[in-house]
Amino acid sequence: MSLRSLTKTLLRLEINAPRVATRRALTTSTVLRTADRPLRPMPSPIPQSSQVLTFKEDYTSVHPTTPGQSFGGNGLHATAPEASVSEATLGIASGESVTEQDRLIMKNDPLLSQVVNTLMRDGRKALMQRLIGEALIEIRRQTNANPYTVFRDALDMCSPLMGLTSRKLHAKVVRVPQPLGHRQRIRRALLWVYKATQRRSERTFPKRLSGEILDVINGRSAALKDKLNLHKDVMANRAYIQAK
Repeated sequence: MSLRSLTKTLLRLEINAPRVATRRALTTSTVLRTADRPLRPMPSPIPQSSQVLTFKEDYTSVHPTTPGQSFGGNGLHATAPEASVSEATLGIASGESVTEQDRLIMKNDPLLSQVVNTLMRDGRKALMQRLIGEALIEIRRQTNANPYTVFRDALDMCSPLMGLTSRKLHAKVVRVPQPLGHRQRIRRALLWVYKATQRRSERTFPKRLSGEILDVINGRSAALKDKLNLHKDVMANRAYIQAK
């Protein structure tokens, strides 16, 4: 290497030296500032008591243990195993009103959403959500149990397994039995319960609905008779079950 080229190289290194030093200083200071910054604390898990599910998970058995016992009112209660935590339950207690959070739970829960959409009139969904919530509060007040579990078990008790459809067979129309889906069963049960509530003497719809639900649990509801009559009709028309 010649003396001229060596001089140019040394001059270039000398010119770039302050830039490299400045860059190194900035990098070092940035690292130091990052190291001095306090760590953000990790979020603590939400305790069970502050979640939306505020009802007791241990609920009262909806079936009487001995003849003569009834569910609700002053009847006797027998304890049952814990309910599933995954079940959607309104975060309301006895004496409280239905909040926006409770309406959101109704919207997201499949069963409560179907109940509201089936029973509402003239598209007044918010009104029906409030009435269903008040009915659940009344069930909670009378039974001291999980109202969602009581409501679900009552609908299961009066939900039919089979239905009848009309089909033309040769020269006549026959009624053909066919199994019902889950939503079809719930819809039939809701319509029967709603028809039974119209014959009750309570003044408000939440009290009529809660009273009819408790009558279903105790085996005194007219919805259970409608279910039995439908199953009798299915058995009477079982000869046409293969009709297409």
